Amino acid sequence: MVWYLRPGALAWLALGVGVVTYNSLTRDGEMLSEAADRAIAAHPLLARVAVGAVAIHVANGAPAQIDPIHWAFTLLRRGKELLFPHA
Repeated sequence: MVWYLRPGALAWLALGVGVVTYNSLTRDGEMLSEAADRAIAAHPLLARVAVGAVAIHVANGAPAQIDPIHWAFTLLRRGKELLFPHA
């Protein structure tokens, strides 16, 4: 049996492995959730809006027309196509 992961599934796997690896190897007080705690303490509204925007984007909780992360990546792709039309 041959296992094949689509690129998106492979990206999720890599992200999960990266998070587990980082949190396992980092110093005390530097886990990702602890860094988020510091961000929330320093910028409560901005940090929570950023986390919420990512969660809504990943869960497809908003239509593309009102998803700022979707807009950002659409613009990046268009810019790449303009700069590298044959890539």
